[in-house]
Amino acid sequence: NYAAGTLGTPNTGYFGGGDPSPFSTVDRIDYSNDTAVAAVKAPLSLSRSELAATGNQSFGYFGGGLAPSVSPSRISTVDRVDYLNDTTTAVVKGPLTGGKYGVTATGNASFGYFIGGSPGPDGMSFVDRVDYSNDTAAAVAKGTMSIGRFSLGATGNQNFGYLAAGREDYGGPYYTTVDRIDYSNDTATAAVKGPLTNARYSNAATGNANFGYFGGGKHPSNHSTVERIDYSNDTATASVKGPLSSARYAPGAAGNADFGYFSAGFNPSFSPSAATIVDRIDYSNDTATSSPKGPLSQGRPRVAAASARANGFVPIGPSVVSNAAAIAGSFNPTNFGYFAGGNNESIVHRVDYTNDTATASTKGPLSSDTSAAAATGNSFFGYVGGGESPTKSTVERIEYANDTATASVKGPLSAARLYLAATGNSSFGYFGGGFPGPYSTIDRVDYSNDTATAVAKGPLSVARESLSATGNADFGYFSGGQNPSQLSTIDRVDYSNDTATASPKGPLTVTRTMQAASSAGANALPQ
Repeated sequence: NYAAGTLGTPNTGYFGGGDPSPFSTVDRIDYSNDTAVAAVKAPLSLSRSELAATGNQSFGYFGGGLAPSVSPSRISTVDRVDYLNDTTTAVVKGPLTGGKYGVTATGNASFGYFIGGSPGPDGMSFVDRVDYSNDTAAAVAKGTMSIGRFSLGATGNQNFGYLAAGREDYGGPYYTTVDRIDYSNDTATAAVKGPLTNARYSNAATGNANFGYFGGGKHPSNHSTVERIDYSNDTATASVKGPLSSARYAPGAAGNADFGYFSAGFNPSFSPSAATIVDRIDYSNDTATSSPKGPLSQGRPRVAAASARANGFVPIGPSVVSNAAAIAGSFNPTNFGYFAGGNNESIVHRVDYTNDTATASTKGPLSSDTSAAAATGNSFFGYVGGGESPTKSTVERIEYANDTATASVKGPLSAARLYLAATGNSSFGYFGGGFPGPYSTIDRVDYSNDTATAVAKGPLSVARESLSATGNADFGYFSGGQNPSQLSTIDRVDYSNDTATASPKGPLTVTRTMQAASSAGANALPQ
C-alpha cells in the first residue's frame, strides 16, 4: 500500500481535454509501457480546452477551461478522475471561484491549487484551493500571484508550488517570472524566485521531489527548450536542459519520480501524427534530447495532465509497476476498517475487507492510550475523539495512506468526555453524547480545518452516554444509551441544518446501552 511502498500508487499519467473540437477525451499513459499508444479512458463530464489539472495519489482534478457547448463558455467546473476506477465518467465536484481558461494547477497530497487564467484585465492573479477532503465544496481563494497572468506552467513538491512564465492578457508582456506558493502559508502573495532564461507562454511543467521541469511554449516562436528549477536553490536562474524532440506550445505534462512526459502541443508544421507525440525526459540524464514515446490517441494541444506519482509524492512505491498491478494492489480506503484504542491501549488494528478471514494488521498507534472513545472519518482520514484515562477532549487523525505512522493530534472537542458516539459524512464528523454529564452536546469536526476546536452544534433530544451512531451522506443517527436508565431513543441529525436539535425517530425495539452501529452509507465513502 502507499504507506509500506510495496505495491505502489498507479504508475500512470492522465491527459484530458484539449483543442480543437474541444475534447472530453482522457488518455492514460502507462509509464511502465510507454511505447504503447495511450489508452482512452472514461471522459471528462464536459468537452473543453485550456483547462488545468493536478491531484493526489488517488484522484486527478481537472478544472476550468473553455467549453463552447455551454454559456458562459469560460467554465469553473472541476471534474474528478478516479485513478482506480477510470472507466467511469469523471465526477463533477465543487467549482472554482469563477470561470477561467488558460489556467494552470499544481498541489500536494491534501490540496490542489488552480492558478491564474483569463479573462484579465491583466490576467488573473487569483489562486483557488481545492480541498481534497471536502471536494464537493467550492474552491477557496487564497493568496495571489506576484503578477497576474495566464497560459503559464506549474509544478512543485509536497511543500511548495512553482509557477512560471505566462503572459498578461493578449498582446503581452511575456514573462520569465517564477512564483513560489508556500502551502503552509497559502494566504500570502506568492514569492518571486529565480527566473526562467526565456520569456514564453503556453508552456507545461512537471517534476519530482527535487526538481521542476518547464518545457515548450511560445514567444515569439515555438520553443523546444526545457528549463530545470532546483528546489534546493530556487533563487538561481533555471538551468537549460536537453530540449524536447520538437518545438511546440500548449503541451501537457505529467510524470513520476524518474521521468517527465510532455504530450502533444501545437506547431503549424506538425502533421496529424506528430501532433500526438509524447516526449519523455529522463531526469537522470536531463541534458539529452527527450525521447519520443507512444503517442496520445488523438492529436490535440491545450490538454491538462495529472498523475499519482508527480510532485514528489512519497512513498510512491516501486519504480516499475504495471497499472493493472497497481490497481489490484494499491491502497484503497474503502477496502479497510480501523479499530483504535480500548482498555487503555493505543493500538490501531486494520481489517482488510478483501481478506477478512485473516487476523487484523497492527498499524501506527494513537498518540496515547485511550478507552471509551468514538471514531468516524472520510475517504482520507479517520478521526478518534474523546475517551479516557484521564477523560479526554483530544481528537486524533489516522492518515489511511500512511497508516503505520502515529496518529496526529488535531483540534480538540469542545469538552472532555468518554462513552460518546460519532458518525459523519465526507466533510464533517459529528461526536455526540458522552460522560460525565451525561452530555446532549454534538460537536462537529471540520475535516478541512481539523486543527480548530470542534464546534458545538444542535444537541441530541436527550442527554445520554454509552450510545451508538451511524448514518449516510445526509443524516446521522444516534441511538440507545442511558440517562441514567437505558434508552431506545433514535435521534436524527440533519447535516444540512445541524444547529437544530436532533429529531427523535422510530425507536429501537428494546432499550439498550453500549451497542455498536454500522451502515452501508456511513461517512459517504465512494462506492
